[in-house]
Amino acid sequence: MENSAQVQNGGNRLSIELGSVLNLQFSNEATRHMFSLIGMDIDEILIVKPKAFPQVRHLIDTGVSVVVRYLSNGKVFGFRSRILGKVDKPLPMVFLSYPDHLETINLRQKERIYCYLPAQLVTAQATLPGMVVDLSEGGCRWVAKNPLLPKEIHLAVNEPIQITFPLPGKCGVLKLQAVIRVVNQEPGSIQIGMAFQHVDHQAAEDIARYVAEARSVQQKIA
Repeated sequence: MENSAQVQNGGNRLSIELGSVLNLQFSNEATRHMFSLIGMDIDEILIVKPKAFPQVRHLIDTGVSVVVRYLSNGKVFGFRSRILGKVDKPLPMVFLSYPDHLETINLRQKERIYCYLPAQLVTAQATLPGMVVDLSEGGCRWVAKNPLLPKEIHLAVNEPIQITFPLPGKCGVLKLQAVIRVVNQEPGSIQIGMAFQHVDHQAAEDIARYVAEARSVQQKIA
């Protein structure tokens, strides 16, 4: 996360939809594990389903403390919780205590606009086709459907990458260095949120112009 990101303490209402991805970090574990939110009773309980149950089965036990994080509208929300119970059938489910309060970190220092630009993500191992689906002067979100990701390809938070995409107008194709900030991978799709690094003056101006023009059009349509 960028050093300029602002941390705020707020209430305890979750700005999240059912089916959204939550990252759970168990006590004494550095790894974050992916779960899906499948239900909640406000102020009482959250119900989550592990993405890979065999890998976390041994960690799940009543009373265990966890740190929960999720991404919503450009912010990472986090809170502390504890496991209230679990069931294995008809599907694995974990019951978490509802948070007392949330902490938020604003990842978007610049307002983003929705777009649909064909883009190539370039790693040290391969070039991956996909789409830039939102864009700001500071970063973008890249999405790929049904990606064929060899095991040797490493996409993790804080990894440096390069992204290439055409910018409408007279700008041509931009090739930008970036660092991965968020990785959300599910069966059939992957989303990478990234922050641009070392953007030259002309490229920054081109992105700012396109974002401003696109935002104006989107506001008129809305």
